[in-house]
Amino acid sequence: MKPRMRGLVIVIAVSVGMLILHPLPASASCADVEQILTRENVTVSGGSITTYGNAQTLLMTVRTLDPCGTGTPVSCDSEAHSTTLVANSTGLHWVEIGWVEYVPANSSATVFEAFAESDMFDDFCSSGVALGRPNPSYWARYWENRRSGTATDWRGHIDVNLDGKSDWNVTIPSTFSSNWSFGETGRRPGSMTSASDYHTDLQYLKSDLTTYVSWPNNVSYVFPTSNSIDGYCATYHSGNSYSVDPC
Repeated sequence: MKPRMRGLVIVIAVSVGMLILHPLPASASCADVEQILTRENVTVSGGSITTYGNAQTLLMTVRTLDPCGTGTPVSCDSEAHSTTLVANSTGLHWVEIGWVEYVPANSSATVFEAFAESDMFDDFCSSGVALGRPNPSYWARYWENRRSGTATDWRGHIDVNLDGKSDWNVTIPSTFSSNWSFGETGRRPGSMTSASDYHTDLQYLKSDLTTYVSWPNNVSYVFPTSNSIDGYCATYHSGNSYSVDPC
């Protein structure tokens, strides 16, 4: 949710599908992040929707990154990311899981990483694993859900093979139990970093903590605007999906 400063990454001991274990380098903040957030339609017939989890299939693809400085080593880092998240109306409380492509500080190598974050891990990734480099792209399912029997603990999951199995599971402590579903696209820094993105099969989790249903309308709210990333716009598509494209 908030502009990220890439920090220490804790590698989780798994090795399946496109997940590839290796230590991930830390990197430093370079510039403020630009973000487009789309939100489910919270008002439907009979009342409003409260989300206890959020699931989306995200397109994993290679994005162009701003070199963010000249010479070697690189003077700072650049990144582009996509996430599925649940957040409150102020944006101060959230839980999310997603993927990021970035160039660490003092390096020229591009890193692809899955990560989880919440309001209890402010401005850095709580944990992560390296992802296989898209060649040129692939789809993966990301979701987070409130854990049964807890008030504020969440679990994050990734299915990189789209076989219905969770290839990565991570506990994500937070300070809230439910709210609204969002999709997020972000980049840092500047216009040289691509923000093209695609989110599909958008679903939220009902209060039984078991049933996922499709978003009724994923363009009811965009923060702060549908084109808040300079040169890019969010567009709704049939089939319960949306894209972020140059405009």
